[in-house]
Amino acid sequence: MLPWEVTVVSGDAIGLAITIRGTVQGVGFRPFVYRLARRLGIAGTVNNTGEGILIQVQAPDEQIKAFVSALRNEAPPLTRISSLQQAPLGVNQTWRKFSILTSTASGAPQTLVPPDMALCADCRRELLDSTNRRYAYPFINCTNCGPRFSIIETTPYDRLGTSMRCFPLCGECQDEYDDPDDRRFHAQPNACPACGPSLSWHDTISSATALWEKTGVTGRKTVTSPPPPAAATTIVAVVDEDEKKKELAATAVATALSATATALAADRVVALRGLGGFHLAVNAASAEAVARLRHRKKRPSKPLAVMAGNLADLRVICELDRESEELLQGPQRPVVLVPKKAGTGDELAPNLAPGVAELGVMLPYTPLHELLFQMPNCPRVLVMTSGNRSGDPICASNKEAHQRLSEIADGFLLHNREIVNRIDDSVVRVMAGRPRLIRRARGYVPEPVDLLWNLPPLLACGGDLKSTFCLADARAAHLSRHLGDLNRLEVLEFYRESVDHQQRLLGITPKLAVCDIHPDFMSSHYGRQLGLPLYRVQHHHAHLVAVMAEHGLDCQVLGVVLDGAGYGEDGTIWGGEIMLADPIDYQRLASFELLPLPGADAAATAPWRMGLAALSHAFGLKGVDVDSVLVPALQQIDKRSRRVVTTMIDQSLNTPLTSSCGRLFDAVAALLGVRLQAEYEGQAAMELEALAQQAQIEHPQHIIPRLPVVLRYAHSHNHKHDHMHEHVHEHARARGHDHIGVHIHRYAHRHDLAILRIGLTEMIRALSAQISDGTSPGLLALAFHQWLIVSLTRALIAVVPKNQEQIVLLSGGCLQNRLLLEGLSTALERENFKVYSGQRIPVNDGGISLGQAVIGGLRHVSGRADAGY
Repeated sequence: MLPWEVTVVSGDAIGLAITIRGTVQGVGFRPFVYRLARRLGIAGTVNNTGEGILIQVQAPDEQIKAFVSALRNEAPPLTRISSLQQAPLGVNQTWRKFSILTSTASGAPQTLVPPDMALCADCRRELLDSTNRRYAYPFINCTNCGPRFSIIETTPYDRLGTSMRCFPLCGECQDEYDDPDDRRFHAQPNACPACGPSLSWHDTISSATALWEKTGVTGRKTVTSPPPPAAATTIVAVVDEDEKKKELAATAVATALSATATALAADRVVALRGLGGFHLAVNAASAEAVARLRHRKKRPSKPLAVMAGNLADLRVICELDRESEELLQGPQRPVVLVPKKAGTGDELAPNLAPGVAELGVMLPYTPLHELLFQMPNCPRVLVMTSGNRSGDPICASNKEAHQRLSEIADGFLLHNREIVNRIDDSVVRVMAGRPRLIRRARGYVPEPVDLLWNLPPLLACGGDLKSTFCLADARAAHLSRHLGDLNRLEVLEFYRESVDHQQRLLGITPKLAVCDIHPDFMSSHYGRQLGLPLYRVQHHHAHLVAVMAEHGLDCQVLGVVLDGAGYGEDGTIWGGEIMLADPIDYQRLASFELLPLPGADAAATAPWRMGLAALSHAFGLKGVDVDSVLVPALQQIDKRSRRVVTTMIDQSLNTPLTSSCGRLFDAVAALLGVRLQAEYEGQAAMELEALAQQAQIEHPQHIIPRLPVVLRYAHSHNHKHDHMHEHVHEHARARGHDHIGVHIHRYAHRHDLAILRIGLTEMIRALSAQISDGTSPGLLALAFHQWLIVSLTRALIAVVPKNQEQIVLLSGGCLQNRLLLEGLSTALERENFKVYSGQRIPVNDGGISLGQAVIGGLRHVSGRADAGY
């Protein structure tokens, strides 16, 4: 108990109990309350509980009002108050002080766990100050920065509920911890060289593994996740020879960092244990080092993120705008996707991000990173990619690194602070003037999403790609960190473990489950195994409702969803959809004309299949006849492979039909010769975007070819084919796009199941003709993007119901494309639509669990059947 004596307690004092929920543990909130009470002359207590922060105070009414107001308006920067409840309290005549009490864990946890935060400016100054006792200490932190989510095991958030319980505080650190005027007052990860985690370098992992499994470098026995006691006691370390320990630790740090920098300068691959897991690092200027990493990691061409020591070094290799620089220096410190700068051959290896226009960059976010870049022989820019075998979860423990990274890394920079919750780097791209999360992880998770709706406790299982899950209860949705793709057993196990841990941490016991309607998703299978009432949600509806939840929209909206694949209720594969939706239901209004999908999922890794399917469909040709319209790029595919695919298409063998925008990108990329075989998800689309961006810079608007926009109504009795009614032809010119002719085919009597189709036949034929005429691939890539923007805008205008509010939501993985998102937003705003898209929540499949949670929860509350829509 830490008392502060109040000089006077007035006779007209009143009592008040205040319960605060939100992100109020681990962010310096109790020290703030303590200092605020001292400033205002208020007696009482504050403590962490399972339900949040409980404050009991007594003082004259005016002081109490000032206190409550300051709680809301002056809280520390990392605080997030979701509720503040007040209740009268009897005056305690014995209170003459304000005290911080021991934490209690009774009741279900209702506090929010804070995210991990980047090294703050104060700690960085101390880190580089040779007179400071934490000089060059790679685990320096305070209440404003450092590990939080990555080290927490249980709530309330106290040291004994984290992996820091293995490191008893030395006398000096304990004094800081106990001093309400100190920046480290009740900073749970507080440590120094005498009492905290240690660093070590190893050329081979075998000796390191034996060392870390038995003891830490400081000689402490490692404890493996024991449950903390019900009531934490003051942690006091009886430490002899502190100065000697500091000297030994400082020597170990200097030796480890020097060896690491030397290895990197020699183009070796280093596995570095960081905040939420391992990175694999190499010299970003060395093509040989990058090639070695790619070969060992089995990642032949997927872009690699880089870290530089400062903004000045980043400005040499990429184009930074104000928004990007703010993100790079903010407390979350994500990877930010920014345009590469031309002429950086000496600074960056050409095989870092081949075929794409942007590079993922970041700045040091831990003291360990900061110290590494301070080493004189460290390369100025380092590749920092996830420490895993391609497709696996990021490695967290030293033992895992030994098992999974020994064949990749030449050396290991290790520490002995346990990572409880492994977490990847977040990825952000600034588009349409706003930061938009591509991967939501470190720095943002486990921050909840506030909801308009009061939901029952539930688990939404998400999708199988870029998998996340969502636990929701009342008006809060807790979206998990990025977990990976569930087609790997290791990721599926990580998914299960994460669900279990998050339920315990949040104290949420789901009463129902929600999953995708796709019967073969692993996430859907997991949902079925839970034995709970199960609600199945259409994939693209979930995409839209995730945007609604983020922006607080509770109304009927129009939505455009563009992605790679989602199971359609008509038996086809959807992915280019215009919908009318609310948080419970939806109506499909328009989509792209259906194309064959030869090989189903296999087509996603072979864009040439989609190119061949597009030609076969557009020209109505079968078998060898397709060769008569074959573009040069597809002639590179051997005849036997082409015959197999055309036979599949002709006989509908494992060839569903699809309206997918992602597969349309693949088809166009193949026809233009941009990408015939994909080595990672979205590669063809990313390279097509890069080609279009370059053409936009190099060519004036008036020479860009114009591809025909055709809209036609259709309905499907047979899910394999569109059946067209008799129609009348109507020619219309797009408002604001008079240079483009839009052809709308309508039949006289609309069937209830009819939807508007955006015609692909005419566009593909025109594209093929332009290729034959020798038009450059860059111009045609840009023409395709512009065609998408115009056709979607025109289709939306054609189907918008009368009196419908002019709100449009944009979602789906294809809308991570800058040209498409910005161009479509501008075109729709020109037509007086209010446009929303994901910002804090990814528009890719990483966000659909949020949409599932809202849809399933509201359907349950409203009594809708769980079998479908």
